[in-house]
Amino acid sequence: MDNEKGFSLISYPNNLVIGITIVASFFSFLHIGQKSIWIDEAISILIAKLPWRDFWAVLSSMELNMWFYLLLLKLWIFLGDSEYIIRSLSALFSIASIPVLYMLTMRLFGVHAGLITISLVSVNAFFIEYAQEARGYALVYFLVVLSSYLFVRVTEDPGDKKTLYGYIIVSTLSVYSHLFAALILLAQTLSVPFLPANKFRTRQLLFANLLIGVLLIPLAFLILTVGGEQISWILKPSVSQLIELFMDLSGDAGHVKYITIIFLLPCSVTLVHAFVTFLRTKRSIDTWRYVFIIFILIVPILVSYGVSFKKPVFLNRYLIVSLPGLIMLAGVGISLIKDKQFNAILLILLMIFSVRSIITQYYPKEKEENNRAPVSYVFSQAKRGDGILFYKGGAMISFEYYWEKLNPPRDLLDSVYPWKFGQYKYNVPPPNLNVSFLESLKDHYERIWVVFRYEDIDSRYIITSIEKHYQVEQKKNYPAIHVLLFVKK
Repeated sequence: MDNEKGFSLISYPNNLVIGITIVASFFSFLHIGQKSIWIDEAISILIAKLPWRDFWAVLSSMELNMWFYLLLLKLWIFLGDSEYIIRSLSALFSIASIPVLYMLTMRLFGVHAGLITISLVSVNAFFIEYAQEARGYALVYFLVVLSSYLFVRVTEDPGDKKTLYGYIIVSTLSVYSHLFAALILLAQTLSVPFLPANKFRTRQLLFANLLIGVLLIPLAFLILTVGGEQISWILKPSVSQLIELFMDLSGDAGHVKYITIIFLLPCSVTLVHAFVTFLRTKRSIDTWRYVFIIFILIVPILVSYGVSFKKPVFLNRYLIVSLPGLIMLAGVGISLIKDKQFNAILLILLMIFSVRSIITQYYPKEKEENNRAPVSYVFSQAKRGDGILFYKGGAMISFEYYWEKLNPPRDLLDSVYPWKFGQYKYNVPPPNLNVSFLESLKDHYERIWVVFRYEDIDSRYIITSIEKHYQVEQKKNYPAIHVLLFVKK
């Protein structure tokens, strides 16, 4: 382990850290407000805008994940609710993670490895994507990196109470930011047996884990009480999803495989060195530092993949917590290559392909759904007295976000289902959308707009019922959003 452990702003490597952080800032903020808000982001905004009483009610009954992020967003949203401002909170956490990841990698493997690692992540498309999303993924990424750094500090000096309690607080907040952070804490704990025996360190880490467990009791109680209906839509994973995950984590936004294939080389170098070190030194600091970054990568993936055959929870964006492990694995691998020319060529190739992936694959790609365009279309075509119906309530949340920004006349559009505009009840099930209700629309509206989010077989009865008295005049399809205008026969 190298002796360089300071973080002086006037030192040569840290000037480079500042430069790399600026690069990450550039890509994190570039086009940050360009893409449409999608349903998950719209939900974040809706919850953040709730009165405090309703806010806590939703967090304690429905939104069990991302508590800490939603609390920060509620405070942040006083600055505004534009796409740029809302997403900037995530960008700031992503940017803040750069120097922390450097300190973590540098403490384990030296300055060279630290600089290479943060160079790789600063142009990683997966990293940039969640720096530009109004959800808690950038926050949990920052917190698990900081938690891992403090964990390393505790293993080095278990008697440092400030670091120990800092680790406890940060680790607890990371789980309150996203439940998958708990898998990083598990990875940290599983690495401890590879450290040289030290009873005092073991007691301190046991104390830290127990206190973290106590602090997480409220969250655990609510999970057991409410259940996991929020993620009931996640499917059981396949082997191909593991491959797709590795492509995403390596920054291969378009899954064209160039970056992924190149990433395999330095990762393999690190794994070989880890195996040789284990054979040579067995249980030692040198072995542990390799095991630590490997476990940060694989434990969350393996645990979530295995659990998903009982209760599907495996989702690529949840596994952003594993990103530091892969990036460190690659960064350390490049630093271990003794041929300096090959070392430099490999790093440059990875960065060129990564930047290319961001510019040509990530930035042009719309998010999972486009809500801005359909709202603009409906606004341009709507007539006073029109009704609008949303199939699957989530479609209304995103629609209303953009509808309010157009400042339309109050009587231009009447929301028929599930709620009136401005009255969306996030923690209350919507009323039944039955055939008699749909047929009654003819008594109130000459024209009905229907917005489907992911039109499916179940939605056919809506169209069939409405078509008894209306005919389709217009139909527009957008990514994941379908808009139909029905006019009375």
